Amino acid sequence: MQLAVCQICKDPVWSYICPDCLARGISEWLPRELSREFRKFNHSFLEHFSSSESNITVLPCIHCASRSEVTLCPFCYIAEAFHWLDEKDRKLARTLFMMLPVDSDWKVDENSGCVWRDGIKPISYIEKGTAEEICEECGEYSGTEESEGRRLCSDCRG
Repeated sequence: MQLAVCQICKDPVWSYICPDCLARGISEWLPRELSREFRKFNHSFLEHFSSSESNITVLPCIHCASRSEVTLCPFCYIAEAFHWLDEKDRKLARTLFMMLPVDSDWKVDENSGCVWRDGIKPISYIEKGTAEEICEECGEYSGTEESEGRRLCSDCRG
């Protein structure tokens, strides 16, 4: 038997929920203005996996039965969504954080919010001064610069 693994944590994925279903659920839960921004984030985030190695086994989603070449466990997907949302609305991000499993590798830190216990940062975490980042306006992965407190690509800086 071949096993599908999460493309982030490399753990086995048993009850697979596709990223589209996870995104739809989070998008419906968010307020309208954040929901639009989240859909842009989701699109650019999933593009990150379009050129990476795909799994040997592609599972059908337990919600919609579709088969996606992007295999992420719900924990990793929610963790990435949390980090995106933490920069937009800390209170909503903490609510989303409460949806993570109790035995996860996350902890709550008074200064920086919720972080991995071993210091690993999610793929979508934006480092200051990095040349290639995800634009906070359009969600594209490209060269960004800080503008009015946000990381924006040249197109969105205008």
